Amino acid sequence: MTLTDITRNSSISSATVAEWYKFFREICALKISDDLRKTKIGAPSLVVQIDETFLRKRKYNAGKKTKDEKESRTIIGGVCIETGEAFSFVVNGGKRETILPVMQKHVHQNSIIHSDGATIYKDLVEIGKQYGWEIAHHDTVIHSKRQWRKFDTEYNKVTTNGVENLWRWLKSKCSGRGTKMDLQIQIHSYLYERKYLS
Repeated sequence: MTLTDITRNSSISSATVAEWYKFFREICALKISDDLRKTKIGAPSLVVQIDETFLRKRKYNAGKKTKDEKESRTIIGGVCIETGEAFSFVVNGGKRETILPVMQKHVHQNSIIHSDGATIYKDLVEIGKQYGWEIAHHDTVIHSKRQWRKFDTEYNKVTTNGVENLWRWLKSKCSGRGTKMDLQIQIHSYLYERKYLS
């Protein structure tokens, strides 16, 4: 039920309904934050697709140019293909030093990692060791070469379609406006919906 429907069908003002919506989103975000603090996604021999995305900024210089690209938000996330578990966080910039600690904190040791060909993932197994994070195997698909999936030497399909699907749904739910904390609450309330209400 939308905010407009509730306002129309009750004697509650739209401002009050909006505050209640915000309150419930914060509760959902707290639950997911608690879940993510207690558990990691992936496991030995399980595939975790990782990727970064941007709200209000074009990736690979493709798509519609926004009015103020300086206000973009970098989001890092991952999806375990076998279990469907996911994480997503707003980070300060898309540099390796910012993104790798987040992945290390939320992805199990010895998971198999699939990513795109962004330079932040180059030599991920070796770089992961520097952070104390053992990765069983890392493989990439190169989107700039129009490569969306491939088969590695063990005939496993390498793709980032699972995490790209997460971004598609997440962007439809998140406005990208407000503070970093506001955006994180929107993201975690979507992850709550995905995990507990789907």
